[in-house]
Amino acid sequence: MIEFISKRRLLIFTLAGVFLFICLILLAGLGWTVFRSQEAALTVTSEPETFNYCGAQLTSLCVVSFGRDVFGSTIINLYVPEDAYAPFYLTVIRASGESRYDCLTSKKVGTSVYCTGSAINLGEGFEIQMIAERNDGLMAQGTFILTAYLVANQSTGGEESSEETVTTTVPVPVEGTPVFGEVPPSPTPTATKIPSNSPNYP
Repeated sequence: MIEFISKRRLLIFTLAGVFLFICLILLAGLGWTVFRSQEAALTVTSEPETFNYCGAQLTSLCVVSFGRDVFGSTIINLYVPEDAYAPFYLTVIRASGESRYDCLTSKKVGTSVYCTGSAINLGEGFEIQMIAERNDGLMAQGTFILTAYLVANQSTGGEESSEETVTTTVPVPVEGTPVFGEVPPSPTPTATKIPSNSPNYP
């Protein structure tokens, strides 16, 4: 009798274990299905945001300016609302190909993000794509023509990056409508040499 009860308990425990194991497999499969559907919705069905140059009011993602660092690389200064976007990098699409720009948030201003990459020429047209680092999903995009840039001074503070010391605006006029990938010719300055023995004039 005791041996019969022991076998019965063993059978019940075995069936309970099998049942729990099947339930765990079903729950794991359901969770994976939901996760994959959310990922697909994020990367496939989500419409990327469109952004452009910043206006008078800084309320949404926009480009503040373009600049050059001391190494000749292009710096893209973005206004990014705090906690509005996951960590990202930029892909710049030009006539010559694509380039990745790695981004760094300013330590002084949390909404100021600097992205650095290969040099872009004045008058050149290109597209900027904001790409999520987590899954390489496209979050935002915009089309630009570079007509002016900022000059970056090298920092002497040690830890402060040169991107955060951009100070001087240098406008560069571009005549006519720029053509994608075309760099307009720069005007050639002229100088007049005055002989050393010439009289001084007021």
